[in-house]
Order: sequence, then structure tokens, then C-alpha cells
Amino acid sequence: MQFNENPIWRKLEIFSIDPPDVSLSFEQRLARENSWSVQFASQVLLEYKKFLFLCASQDHPCTPSDAVDQAWHLHLAYTKSYWNDLCENVLGKKIHHNPTEGGTTEQEKFEDYYERTLSLYRNTFNTEPPEDIWPSSQQRFSDIHFTRVNRQQFWVVPKRSWIQAIFILSIAGVAAFISQNFVFLLIGGLVALVIASPSSKKGNTGSGCSSTGCGGGCSTDGHSGCSGDGGCSSGCSGCGGGCGGD
Repeated sequence: MQFNENPIWRKLEIFSIDPPDVSLSFEQRLARENSWSVQFASQVLLEYKKFLFLCASQDHPCTPSDAVDQAWHLHLAYTKSYWNDLCENVLGKKIHHNPTEGGTTEQEKFEDYYERTLSLYRNTFNTEPPEDIWPSSQQRFSDIHFTRVNRQQFWVVPKRSWIQAIFILSIAGVAAFISQNFVFLLIGGLVALVIASPSSKKGNTGSGCSSTGCGGGCSTDGHSGCSGDGGCSSGCSGCGGGCGGD
């Protein structure tokens, strides 16, 4: 049976987390909390549904990408939607989210789960996982140093942008000094400011500050897994890996 003919997938495909006529949709909230565009958040939501399908339709442990993990965290905050509408009415099983035990053994286990999940994804959906949502295993478990940040008090900008901005400002400063024309410095300063300004574009999957689905903030291990008995877990935002279900 093709996945799009499976009754569970058909339910997932039309499943909506939001009640009718909400002012702030799930995709908008997901985008806001991770500094993504709404379009990218919608793509992540689709991949989250695919992850749920993998968890529900087979018995092999699965691990989500970090972006998918953020959607999972946030959905857990919608308790009625998650437990009643999704788990009970759509999937027919409970998908739990439990802490990782930490340590080298857990790290190796979840890295293996993630690799197998990517392979299962390819076999199930007959396509490659999108790299901007499902990165390589090496990136998945290294690019996870997240912190919950109040952006009304702090600026959050990519380190690479600051390096580029400083380089341009330095060149402009040299040009201004040599020519004794400080217009060069003014122009360079404006260009540097534009480059270093915070952006709300989709960026990469590691661009999020935090998701409040499990209380906000991310740990440095970032491991997650989904067991074959219906128990799923995640390793970011203080909710960690581990498995369990009923």
C-alpha cells in the first residue's frame, strides 16, 4: 500500500491543530518562536505529520530532526489537540515525549535512530528528506546549542553576519582614511548594519531560539526517539529523549 492510500495518512493530511477562526495560527506561532518564515513553518508542519506517520505505522524507533522536534514540542502545549484529537482519534495510539537519560550510550543510540529514520523516510515516501528540515546526522546532533532568549531585551544575530559586517566596516574605514572622505565610512556603516540586522527569514533548522511546547530552552544533547510501542520522545527544550507509550 502506498503511504497516501493509508487511512492514517489521509487523516493526518487533513488534520488541523487550530480551532476555527484563530487569530494566531499554529504555523504563525511556530514561525514566531523559531524565527522562521510562516512558509517554512508550514513546510515543517508537513514534515512533522510525516514523522508522526512513521511513528504510528511501524514498530522501529524513530528520531525527528530538530525542526520537526520544535513542531512536536509546540503541539504538546495544545494538550486537547495532541492527546484527544491526534493520538486518540487520528493515530489510534499515544505518542509520548519523555526525557533522555543522557550519556554516550544514549547519544549513539539516538544518532543510530536518526539515520534509520532518514532511511525509513526514503522508503516510505519514495523521496529524499528535504535537507533544510532533515539535515545530516552530524549537523542534527552538533547544531543544537539553543537558549531561550527574550528578544525585547537582546539582539540575536548570526555570528557569520557580524564577521561580514566588521569586515565591510573595516574596508570602509581604510577607504575613508586614505581618501579623507568619511562618506565611505558612512556608506560602509549602513551596509554593515543591514548585514548584521536580525532576520525573520527561514534560515536553517538551527535558527530557532526556543519552543515553548515543553517549557522553552534547549539542552545540549538534543536527542530524541520514537519507539515501536507508540512511545515517542524528544531531546530538546528540556523534555529530552527516551521512549514510552501505551
